[in-house]
Amino acid sequence: MKLDYSCSNKVNITTVEYLEQALADFPEEIFGDATSPAGKNLFKIRSAPLLEEERKEALNHCVTQFLFVCMRCRPDIQTGISFLRTTGRN
Repeated sequence: MKLDYSCSNKVNITTVEYLEQALADFPEEIFGDATSPAGKNLFKIRSAPLLEEERKEALNHCVTQFLFVCMRCRPDIQTGISFLRTTGRN
């Protein structure tokens, strides 16, 4: 997270590098663009097999990093991230 104090009486917070690193550290390829982690079907829960322990840990780690960002400077993604945090634990 970068804090820029170059403007008088303002602070600009950017998390681009932090998020890029979180995505790069994720063990599976992530592709595509999205303005929000909340898609049309966010609250539709499908039955699917449980994740293996390694994949579950990787997903939880990535979602936790995104939760940190949404609590600091991106409240617009909080609903999607919070839902992923609660449903992605299994």
